[in-house]
Amino acid sequence: MWCVVVSVIALVISAVVVAGCVAPDAGFIRAMRGVHDVVAPAHGTYLTADPALTPEQRDRRLHTLTAWEAAIETAEEETNGDAAD
Repeated sequence: MWCVVVSVIALVISAVVVAGCVAPDAGFIRAMRGVHDVVAPAHGTYLTADPALTPEQRDRRLHTLTAWEAAIETAEEETNGDAAD
C-alpha cells in the first residue's frame, strides 16, 4: 500500500516538474518534503528488511523512494531559483 502511495506522489511531483507548465508553489513543495522526510526513512528500512520481497521488487521500490527525493530536490531548486530572480 505504501509503495502505491509513494509512487503516486512521486509521479505527481515528477509530472508537474517535468511539464514545466505549472510549477508547484513553495507551500506544496515544503509539504511534500515534510511527508517524504517522515515516510521515506521508515519505508526504506521496511523495504530493506522485508524477506518476502524479491531483490527486483526491493530495488524497484527503493528506486521509487530515490525518484521521489530527486523530484522534490528539483522542485526545491527551481523554487529557490525563482526566489533569487
